[in-house]
Amino acid sequence: MGESESGTSKHRVIQVGHTSNIMTVARDALIILALAVLGGDVVGMAVGASANLMRARIAAVATIVLCGIVGFFISGYRTPRRRWVHLLRVTACVWLFICVVLLAMAHVDVARPGIPIGACVLSGVFALVAMGIGGALSFALKKDPGDPPARSGSAQPSTRTTWAGTPAEVRMNWLKIATMLSSTLFFVVSCTGIELASISVRKHVGGHYMARGEAPDRNLIVIASIPIPAVPGDRKVEAVTLGLLPRFQSEHPDHSFLIPARSGEIDGNGTLISYRAIALDSGNVRVETDAHYPDAFDLRVVGSYEATEREVRPIYTNATNFFENYIVGIAGACTLGLIGSILKWVLRRRQRRDAPVE
Repeated sequence: MGESESGTSKHRVIQVGHTSNIMTVARDALIILALAVLGGDVVGMAVGASANLMRARIAAVATIVLCGIVGFFISGYRTPRRRWVHLLRVTACVWLFICVVLLAMAHVDVARPGIPIGACVLSGVFALVAMGIGGALSFALKKDPGDPPARSGSAQPSTRTTWAGTPAEVRMNWLKIATMLSSTLFFVVSCTGIELASISVRKHVGGHYMARGEAPDRNLIVIASIPIPAVPGDRKVEAVTLGLLPRFQSEHPDHSFLIPARSGEIDGNGTLISYRAIALDSGNVRVETDAHYPDAFDLRVVGSYEATEREVRPIYTNATNFFENYIVGIAGACTLGLIGSILKWVLRRRQRRDAPVE
């Protein structure tokens, strides 16, 4: 947040705002992405149990666009000069980041391979719409230049209520907290901590439910038992993805999906797999699996299914990757940094307001 002074010592105006550069563009883009991700996650969790999938998706998209409008409004309001140029730069940065995430997710999604050109174009249209509305709203509210001009010889007593009820020590402590929240070191630490904490949480947030008519993830791990040729009468468990299940069934005609009710781990060519099998009253078995694939995107797939001797019925799948957890970490860190920046801005304005006029 930069400051500029105009006039002589008898007439001073402090303008609060920032100019458009690489740092401010990146910061505003992260703020917009943080608001959009948090808003979308909140709505997604709120309507996640809704049976109407189309309404849930429309609500999530509308919330993301609305949060984007708020983010662009904040960005434009804080930029007093060359506002539209700055907003266009922020829009380009946001759109490029979204495209990178979409391409990365398409790369690890074996069920829907290819370049998501339509999604990239649509996200660019939504970003431009949010930028236009948010920028227009920022122009509707005139930027506060700071304190009113203070002229010598017109020492009018201030009618503003000072912050006399709060001790100076308490105010300074709040300023230290705000400075810490908005510091670069705290941003890196909080981003890393939130990202690590979200790994175990996001595995159980969202996902696809087959009861709603949604397609299961082809990377869902299915556990089967097959005979051991070297030990007649003995069997071993094998892990296979749902997408490769037909080939597995043809290669192992003596397979069975009824496995013992227990928990275990399997190392499938570098893929770390843990599972838990629960026996049902019907004689079938319910299996919950958690797979961590050794790829560059840190793909994790959790799911559950019910199995008979020869059939598998998927119930739930949820796939997460490094980029999603990284976005959650950035969103949380940006939110804390934004709170710190706003708090620091308010405290410093009050300090300048309450300072005696010379």
